[in-house]
Amino acid sequence: MLRSADINTLISINVTIVRVGAVMIREVLREYECVRCKHKFTLEGDISAKGSFLLPTVCPSEGSQKKCQSTSFQQVEKDIGECRDYQEVKAQEKVGSIDVGSVPSSLLVVLTDDLVDCCKPGDDAVVRNIASIE
Repeated sequence: MLRSADINTLISINVTIVRVGAVMIREVLREYECVRCKHKFTLEGDISAKGSFLLPTVCPSEGSQKKCQSTSFQQVEKDIGECRDYQEVKAQEKVGSIDVGSVPSSLLVVLTDDLVDCCKPGDDAVVRNIASIE
């Protein structure tokens, strides 16, 4: 199925859906503020890290003076940021496409936005995406 050479390349795999997780919501954008200079910046959640937000090591402000260099940030207190639906499904290599006696490989596929809730266990599908390691 997938090999290490396939990482960061476009793949297309015929699979059968074997398990479908619950539809969940993840926050994709969140606004933070530097404690020292009050510079506001927006971060995007990393889906491969379960939606966590990786804070910068120093303040990203780019003022005309010298940079702030602060390492303390706080989330801007307001409504929750932009959210999107996502769902994890487990897909398995089609049994008819592997050698006799081989065990089918499986992979975790993350569905987002309009692809959420579009399949059920037993459905055949074609997964086309850029392969990445979680």
